[in-house]
Amino acid sequence: MTLMRPMYFAPEIYYAFHGKLLSLLGLLALWGLSFALVPIGVYVYFIRWVIGLL
Repeated sequence: MTLMRPMYFAPEIYYAFHGKLLSLLGLLALWGLSFALVPIGVYVYFIRWVIGLL
């Protein structure tokens, strides 16, 4: 898949900006995923702790 890029930009600047944008989106996705997964992890940890007590 080829991305259309404006010709008036220097390619280095464009790709650096594009990389930063992708990394920012990746960080946001990981942040959202951690919010989704942390309660599940805490729940599993609690269940393991309860089983350990038995």
